[in-house]
Amino acid sequence: MTKKLLVETIGDITLMDMNQNAEIRWNRPTVVLPSPFISLKQADGQLRVLENDLDEKASDDEFAQFWAEHDDKDAAVANFLTSLKGAEKELEKPKKTTRKSAAKAEPAEE
Repeated sequence: MTKKLLVETIGDITLMDMNQNAEIRWNRPTVVLPSPFISLKQADGQLRVLENDLDEKASDDEFAQFWAEHDDKDAAVANFLTSLKGAEKELEKPKKTTRKSAAKAEPAEE
């Protein structure tokens, strides 16, 4: 399972990770897969990682919708992360067992 990153460029530059065909936009944060290119640009001071533990199902198109709905970067990022955590919680719900099924599984001793 590969975690994704939420990154932003430092300054008014757009970066292209040609190996992943990913455009890191100058005007908003972008969801990308980790790569040597991302690490290099972070080390060069051209890129900042805002979140490094996004679910693999997170997408840049999904973040773009949050970006369009908010006037503030921090609010867009916070609401996007909250929405992902809500989706993770739904996936992690344990199956409920009823008392009847538990009683059937354990025969009564006499």
